[in-house]
Formats: sequence, C-alpha cells, structure tokens
Amino acid sequence: MSESSSNVLDVLIEAIADRVAEKMNGNRDIERAEAQLNKFDWYHGQSTLTRQQAAEWLRGGAQASLEPLVKQGMPIYEKTGRTQVLYPWEAIAKWKSGR
Repeated sequence: MSESSSNVLDVLIEAIADRVAEKMNGNRDIERAEAQLNKFDWYHGQSTLTRQQAAEWLRGGAQASLEPLVKQGMPIYEKTGRTQVLYPWEAIAKWKSGR
C-alpha cells in the first residue's frame, strides 16, 4: 500500500471513529434524559412533551418559562399554525449536551 493510500485510510478510520463516538455520546444523553423523565408520573414513553412537562423537566416547575431556552435554539415542533407547540425530548437531550 502506498503512503498516500495509507494516509487516506487513516483519515477515513479517524472520521468513522469520531462519528461512532458522537453517536455513542448522543445515545448516552438520550438514556440519561429518559432516566430523568421516568421519575415523573406523567411520562409514559411518549416522544414529545407538552410545554408544562418540558418546563417541569428542564426548569423544575410546570409554570417556568421555556422562552429563554427556545431563544437559545432548543428544538420544538410547531403544529398547525403555532396553535400547539410540542417538545421532542430526545432532540432536546442532544441539544442540551451540545450547549
């Protein structure tokens, strides 16, 4: 194998290893978040949370404001013309770890 082929292979291996590590970290973030959510009696494995549920999980109270987090880029789902906003907890868990 030539030196340039070896260098290309090294770069590919490093890129794959980085991607695997990133994926594993994301999975750990999700597992940690799910463990936190399981402590709430309103959580039953759903993929999205209501505003009150997300506020209780992230801010410690159902009446707490999530607006500062949304302004910082926290992911949300808007349904039908902003009449309902849902909070995807898996995406939020990954977002939280990247801040």
